Amino acid sequence: MLFGVICPILYLLMGIAVYTIYQTPETPERKKAITLYWVQLIVNFLWPVVFYSYLFTSIVTPDLNSTVGLFS
Repeated sequence: MLFGVICPILYLLMGIAVYTIYQTPETPERKKAITLYWVQLIVNFLWPVVFYSYLFTSIVTPDLNSTVGLFS
């Protein structure tokens, strides 16, 4: 329940932060900050996909195998 409330707030704040960074003059630090932002955004997008696909295969597959085994 809490995750559903916090996640949009987190992404809103991340958007405000990157907007603020884009408004600053171009420097090597700005380029590094923008690169780190995009890397972090990609990781934030991918971790649930990886986590839940691993969770699905490690928990559901043995259960599914035992269920199929009962009816074979």
